[in-house]
Amino acid sequence: MSRFLPPAVALLLLSAGARSAVASEVCADGGSGAAVRSAEITLTAADFFDPDGEEMRTFVDTGSLGAVDASLVSARPRDVVRSFTAVPARSRLSPHFGEDLKGIRVMVSLYKSRISPVVRLRLQQDCAKYLRNTFLYY
Repeated sequence: MSRFLPPAVALLLLSAGARSAVASEVCADGGSGAAVRSAEITLTAADFFDPDGEEMRTFVDTGSLGAVDASLVSARPRDVVRSFTAVPARSRLSPHFGEDLKGIRVMVSLYKSRISPVVRLRLQQDCAKYLRNTFLYY
């Protein structure tokens, strides 16, 4: 039994080191590896990107470039959403003033509607420090 003790301790230390290495790879931008934050955001006519009202965009500042999961919570009118994407991105909208935000770029493609659309999305991001919806558009 005592001859198996040193290899067992070595294996235990190796597995603990591997777990911390995986956590640091998951949150390579300085996160803890376990921080998953989520929030619901609402996009309205104020978030239109084009004059025709067929695309909405926003940027959610999270301080992270971790994996993003997004789901459609609701839309008014009901079938107005054609598609949506939410991807990790860096905002450098005004790099001359030192802007370098990490977060989620959100784009919603819409069908034409006579009623002003309201779209609610649930966003979840690994390693996010916070979730702040901004006024930035791409």
